[in-house]
Amino acid sequence: MASLPILCELAAFGASAGKLAVGDDSGAIRVWADYAEESLIGSGVVAAHMLAVGDQAGAIKYGKGSGRALGRTLSGGGLLSNVPIFKELEKCGKSLGDVIGGGDMESASKRWTKEWIEEYHDPNMWAKAGADVFVTGLTVAVGMLTGGASSIVAALGQGAIIGSTCGMLSNTSHQVIDMTVESNRFDEISGEKRCPKRESFDVSGLIGGGITGAATGAAAGAFVRAIEPTGSEIPDGFDDFRVRAVHAERGLAALSEALAEAAVESARELPTAGEPPETSSLKPIADAADCSGRRECHLQPTLTSTREVISDVHWACIHLI
Repeated sequence: MASLPILCELAAFGASAGKLAVGDDSGAIRVWADYAEESLIGSGVVAAHMLAVGDQAGAIKYGKGSGRALGRTLSGGGLLSNVPIFKELEKCGKSLGDVIGGGDMESASKRWTKEWIEEYHDPNMWAKAGADVFVTGLTVAVGMLTGGASSIVAALGQGAIIGSTCGMLSNTSHQVIDMTVESNRFDEISGEKRCPKRESFDVSGLIGGGITGAATGAAAGAFVRAIEPTGSEIPDGFDDFRVRAVHAERGLAALSEALAEAAVESARELPTAGEPPETSSLKPIADAADCSGRRECHLQPTLTSTREVISDVHWACIHLI
């Protein structure tokens, strides 16, 4: 779960809603219990409540959780934590959080030794990294191609649809990986695998991923539309391509028209069916001799059309580059 404020709350809400949708009340309670254990806002609120009722031990416990979440938030919140570089950022956040949350230097050092090395040798983590990169790239591409909603309501709907689809796709890919690619990491205390192989598909997780994605996408779409200047559209990165494509289309249309005109002019210069072969074969030479001293002759339209064709071809090629 990401540690960034708002996103963390949306993820907890979506996961618990998914559990409730399939009747798993205890699972929904566990989601919020985990949220209270380590989240910047949730752990902070619970720690403050514990302190207010005089529970010093509870206040310290949840205060440490808030500190750990703060460390992760300062380094990206654990987004794309399975992907290299982002994984290192997450390790920075976790180790910083261990120090902020209670000065646990031992746990902070393990983040960069045992834990980091094990994760890089875990095929399950690499499979999830590939899935995360694919889903993230797909989300960005679809968002760019469909950007520029006309109103906040449209942005809400558009963001919700994109977010829900990508959220369900991400959750499905992770569950399928957990069912097919076995992790090789073990807990040093219990000796059990940290990520045991999943035996069945969790429908509540799929629903929760869709709800979380829809809420996140709708919020992001509304926020972008709200800060967008009135009357403008968000550039989607393909404006220049579209302009070039329009120019190229116009150039090709002009080229086709010029070629057609040149063909018509050339057809007019062909010998007629009833004209004797010897006369028709000598006619171009005679005409050329007759008009050798004049600026205009019957070949002039054909030459002019040819020049237009060359010009149009050149113009079309320039706009295609």
